[in-house]
Amino acid sequence: MSNLYTGPFPVSVDPTTVKAIARKAGWADGPIGTEVYTKATLPNVDITPATGTTYPLSMTMAVTGISGVTIYYTKDGTNPTTSVTRIQYSGTVTLTSGATVKAYAIKNTYYDSAITTANYANGKVPTPTLTQNSNAAYPPCRF
Repeated sequence: MSNLYTGPFPVSVDPTTVKAIARKAGWADGPIGTEVYTKATLPNVDITPATGTTYPLSMTMAVTGISGVTIYYTKDGTNPTTSVTRIQYSGTVTLTSGATVKAYAIKNTYYDSAITTANYANGKVPTPTLTQNSNAAYPPCRF
């Protein structure tokens, strides 16, 4: 198939090989240029903060360097690509208790990103860790 180039054109098959040649009446044809075009995979969704245990907790999601991306996420640990509980990200998300958040990004002309997972534990007081300073002198204890 040969078409006269008039401007940008869509590439709908992945990968697509495009060949081009420059021609002008009375001149010798230029060399054939060849380029293979493939769709790129979107970068993973950045979830900030990545973990947390203090609630309420506000988090944001973004895909760095690419505009027009749609992000879907779940807060129940289910797969956001297929879950009926998935939510389209539209701004800061507030968690009021522990959750497993999973998110991925989509955009036409790109392959979907991988799923990013962030675990937010239910806040609880940790068990204290006691260590004895071996260089300290301790007075006797009385009960």
